[in-house]
Amino acid sequence: MAPEVEKHYTVVLSPQHHPEITTFTTYEPLHRLLLERKETNLHCASRRKIEAWEKKTIEVLLNRPVWVYTARHLILWCTGVEPDNYPTIKAFIQYIALTTNGKMREAYDILDSVQVDTVKSQKDELLGRVNLTGLEADEDEDKDENEDEDEDEEDHEVDNYADVDNMGNAEKPPLLTARMVTAWRKWYCDLPDRMLSLCQWGAQSLEHYFFSDFLWLDCDEHHKVEWHAVEALHALQSVDAIIWKSMSWQSAVQTSGLCETIAKICVESTAVELTHPHVLLSFQYHCWRETLGEVLAQWGPDFPIAPPSLIPQALPSADRLSGQQFLKILNKFPYLIPRGARPTCVFFLSSLDNFLEVWTSWLCPTLNCFGYKEVNSTNPKSLYQEVLKEMKSTDVVTNIKDNNLRAILKETMLLRNQSRVTQQVVATEGGIKIQKALQKDQLPHFNCLNCKNEDESNHCVHYLEVEEDKKVKDLIGGIITCADEDDVLLPKNSKGKETHIYSLEDLKLMEISHCPEVFARCGRDVVYLINKENNICVGGIVYKPKVDAKTQNTLHQGHRIVTSQKSVKVAVGRRSGDAYAAYATIDANHSLEVELLFHHAKDTSTLLDLAFPYFPFVVHNLTDVGRTAGIDPLGKQECNMYYCDSYTAPQHRDRDATLSLCMQFQKVVGVAADGTPHHDEFGFAFTQWGVWVQTDEDSIW
Repeated sequence: MAPEVEKHYTVVLSPQHHPEITTFTTYEPLHRLLLERKETNLHCASRRKIEAWEKKTIEVLLNRPVWVYTARHLILWCTGVEPDNYPTIKAFIQYIALTTNGKMREAYDILDSVQVDTVKSQKDELLGRVNLTGLEADEDEDKDENEDEDEDEEDHEVDNYADVDNMGNAEKPPLLTARMVTAWRKWYCDLPDRMLSLCQWGAQSLEHYFFSDFLWLDCDEHHKVEWHAVEALHALQSVDAIIWKSMSWQSAVQTSGLCETIAKICVESTAVELTHPHVLLSFQYHCWRETLGEVLAQWGPDFPIAPPSLIPQALPSADRLSGQQFLKILNKFPYLIPRGARPTCVFFLSSLDNFLEVWTSWLCPTLNCFGYKEVNSTNPKSLYQEVLKEMKSTDVVTNIKDNNLRAILKETMLLRNQSRVTQQVVATEGGIKIQKALQKDQLPHFNCLNCKNEDESNHCVHYLEVEEDKKVKDLIGGIITCADEDDVLLPKNSKGKETHIYSLEDLKLMEISHCPEVFARCGRDVVYLINKENNICVGGIVYKPKVDAKTQNTLHQGHRIVTSQKSVKVAVGRRSGDAYAAYATIDANHSLEVELLFHHAKDTSTLLDLAFPYFPFVVHNLTDVGRTAGIDPLGKQECNMYYCDSYTAPQHRDRDATLSLCMQFQKVVGVAADGTPHHDEFGFAFTQWGVWVQTDEDSIW
């Protein structure tokens, strides 16, 4: 007997906590429809009139994929369930209408009803497919079900490779999965017809998604077309050098139209996003311009990345764009800044390097598309300086109409007012020289008279010689802990593998801890780890670097705000068509999210400022590696930052391009049953160098 469905479910989150809820009623078409409802006094009209109004509104929203996505996002946020499109839109407009009239209780009832109905329908659907007793199964029914499943699988495959079949290929390629990528590549290798079919399918999938009229598509069809484009991107990224170096592939890319399609998407302006808004969010998830451009550039220098026909070239003019005119243009067209597709573009005024990069990549071409031919005679460096002077006037910022643009200008000035990290780039013939390590005698020199006559172990700047453990890879996956054997925190998911637990004594790790006496005497407590073999600095820690009250306040404020968003850029490597992009939960089209992004940037700048006097080579490397790799900036620096609470992890090895920086901002010390504090909790192990660090509040390593 099937279990009964509960009659009541608790709403997961209050809609008032949703970051977009305050702006829903100001957007078209809801603003117009809500105004119409208010003018016709629908809130006290008959049920038939209200139903007619709801039906009209649902028809309008269902034809707009952006609004379908917005409604599904809100309902999922509030209720934890995701119903079909029609009930989602209906509940969405009912909630908005009720809250507009101040009927919050009724609005919550709507969400509660959606949750109950959706959970019940999903349970009924699942229970209808499952035989709970296992005794009433009929062989004929099982046979029919198996046949249905086989038909579904066949339909799915035909759908995925329908375009390939239409091109005359009766044989289907293997599915492109992580385990089948070699077989997939072998299927196309040295076969010109198959290469051509792949390029034609990729060109058609991308062309259909980016440059088709989507007003006639419902949300499910829109996602289906988008997924075909993502599959095409995944396939093009999976083509290896053996394939793309062949003359057959080079010819297929040209004759199939794939080269032209990619070039249209990679055009150096925001024309694609502005004229095709249905792809706006997809640009944030997949970084189409960067990923496809990288693929095309890898295949050979003969393929054009940006066709000049898509960028209207304005005639040269004696006039130039002034800083005041530039801000007026942004005030008139705030959507020129592609915040939805690229959230980190909110930092385009944070530094001159950022501005020069966006000027050539999208800002100047986009202004050209809008007919502002003065940009061709404008020096971007001079324009940037003029814009900064204009921004210093409070009247300029307050007169900005768009809340998001006003937040960008305001936060930019706050960020620039912070102390600037000294950046040093060593120019060579081959480009940028990254100094990954520093000799002991090249480290910052600290001449302290207070500890001059003290033993070296009591110096405020201590150089600790360490030796590398060549067998450290054997510890990967293990746990190093100070806890008692019966109090060890085991991993949630060990994937069926035995977890090895090591104590500090087992590994004979040397302890480094804060020395309050040394800090009280000299005002600093610094330890550098020096590789005994080559005299190179491989790590270190600074306990309680000097932090002024203003900086301390900035860090506290940042940590309070960023608790809901632990980082800006998501890690790459787990999705089809993956790219180094911003988290999907970041929406820079709202002023609160803009402030959140700038708090990440302020904390990044603060951390680099605090670490620079002690680890200048690490700060240089972090900024230089990011600039060389061309990653999106986080404020004034091209790097990333993430926040964590009570972070624990098994032993692992990161494949970082350079040394990184960590900061312990707050530490809550546990207490044993006898009242003894556990100062050794939440430490950091330099296992490779036989050292573990007992971290403390306001420590950087």
